[in-house]
Amino acid sequence: MFTSIATSIHRVTIRARTAAALASFAILLVVSVPGASGQAAYTADRTNGLSVFGAATKLNTDYGSKDNGYTFGGDFSHAFRFHAILPSLEVRYTGSTGPAITENSVMGGLKLEGKIHRFHPYGDFMVGYGVLNYVQINSNDDSIIYGGGVGLDFDVTKQFALKVDAQEQFWHLGQSSGTLTPQMISVGLVYRFPSSFRRSH
Repeated sequence: MFTSIATSIHRVTIRARTAAALASFAILLVVSVPGASGQAAYTADRTNGLSVFGAATKLNTDYGSKDNGYTFGGDFSHAFRFHAILPSLEVRYTGSTGPAITENSVMGGLKLEGKIHRFHPYGDFMVGYGVLNYVQINSNDDSIIYGGGVGLDFDVTKQFALKVDAQEQFWHLGQSSGTLTPQMISVGLVYRFPSSFRRSH
């Protein structure tokens, strides 16, 4: 019984920590980004934006292994007359390639992005669907999942950017697996479609 209580407290603590981190990041964007010198207002130089990204991912499965994987997805953004915060709808797919298990997920949700010169810090919150495959016994389990994270895009050119991204997911599987909280770090590239941008006049 005490083990079960301790496990529940640990899960609540993890979720509270993640929620607090995302809330703090959002507050930081609102407070600090508008005052950054030299930044361009999104309403002036970016309206409807479409971008895609791909990244190599290192994934802690929370199932006893740290595996290599990959992440790719896309964003659709619209300035909505916000001065320095760019809201986007994002969809992403993440997969791992471990020898014992693989974790594959599709998620979508809201991303809030700021801009400081060439740097684009962001935070996101997403919900989706995940499948855990047990490779050695040819079986699987699935879950509705939710999660969030933070990241940073660095403009190399107007269309290309480097991406560093950190995410945490929350899975609730069957009784045999319980709750999993996989974490992942990704490094990759972003491509922004030229038609997504409008020069300021």
